[in-house]
Amino acid sequence: MGERAGLHCNLGYTWIGGLDKDAVHYGLALDYQLADPIQWVGEVYAGNEVTDIHDAVVAWTTGFRWLATDALTLEVAAGTKLRGDAPDITWTTGMTYAFGAGR
Repeated sequence: MGERAGLHCNLGYTWIGGLDKDAVHYGLALDYQLADPIQWVGEVYAGNEVTDIHDAVVAWTTGFRWLATDALTLEVAAGTKLRGDAPDITWTTGMTYAFGAGR
């Protein structure tokens, strides 16, 4: 979408097996580079059992990524449900380390 913004689509399938039903997950995310090491990210995502598409859980989250080094990214985000059986408030923290980066 430009030098500072990006749009991402996600699609996933979880095979569970046994008596439980498989699930599908999908989402749309937007990121924006606020400063050289800091990025804002917002996402709307959903998931449901494959056999019941009308009972999808829909939620959103927003947060920040900080590129601490060429190899290390730290993340924090919070969000809430828009529809379905999900927690009222969620928050996540994370870290991504890219082995071999910066060589």
